[in-house]
Amino acid sequence: MHKVEIVPALARHIDHVIRNIRPEHVREIRDATGLSVSAAVCASVVDSSVVYAGLADGTPLFVVGVSKSFLLSDTGSVWMVATKAIDDYALPAAVALRGLFARAHQLTGTRRIEQWLPHWYAKGIKWLQWLGWEARGTRVINGVPHHHMIHEEGTDELE
Repeated sequence: MHKVEIVPALARHIDHVIRNIRPEHVREIRDATGLSVSAAVCASVVDSSVVYAGLADGTPLFVVGVSKSFLLSDTGSVWMVATKAIDDYALPAAVALRGLFARAHQLTGTRRIEQWLPHWYAKGIKWLQWLGWEARGTRVINGVPHHHMIHEEGTDELE
């Protein structure tokens, strides 16, 4: 099995992911924020207490950040954008992210972290649910229904 290593994100990791971002994440950013990919990622990076990159053989697959607030909320948040190549590393990426989600609670000082995912992004919702997240309600953001995804402290085990 391939291994995905999570390291502190460098500017070159972030730039690589932005240049090779998955089409679903472009649409997700547009639906949630109305911002360009670069503007949304830059705003998220600035707001984050930590930003990590997931690397496979040194190539960035994703960047992920943890913040106490986000463009859409005032609670602990995790955001992530990925390249198309993450599909080739779905299981190793999930294993690597499981530990980060557990630590995210400590980094934000909250027992609960959240994300908002557009209703059409079934693959992303299923993936988060597999990692212990729950969908708890919806909210219309920029005219698009979004699922409120919650991760409670202690729900970091893969099933």
